[in-house]
Amino acid sequence: DYHPELLDELKTNFDLSNIAYIKNNGDNFPGIPVESVDFLFSFGVFVHLDLDIINRYLQNIKPLLKNSSNAVIQYSDKTKPLAKNNTGFSENDPDKMRELIFSHGYCIYEEDTKTLWHSSIIRFGLPKSIT
Repeated sequence: DYHPELLDELKTNFDLSNIAYIKNNGDNFPGIPVESVDFLFSFGVFVHLDLDIINRYLQNIKPLLKNSSNAVIQYSDKTKPLAKNNTGFSENDPDKMRELIFSHGYCIYEEDTKTLWHSSIIRFGLPKSIT
């Protein structure tokens, strides 16, 4: 996280040896080795991020993913009434999110644009190589 006080709170509540608490610059993953991530999940964060920040995150995530990885991100969907009225939500929607995902060379595996009343969820990853 970008905010050290949030990392401190997490450590207070979840002081586990298998969790690394990393302060980033707002869109990077310092110290995470290349091709080391099996699964990336974000809920409740990307709904607030502007598209330029999401773009930078998607760029910085890609080298970290293993070929078989899955990334799952919940994002703001301003096509939905509860998102339209939420000034804390970024100006995003499924078309914009798909465009960002594809612009970085990812494949979309699955989308849920129906369940949540204010946001949508997308599961994506690296293109599978054919051997």
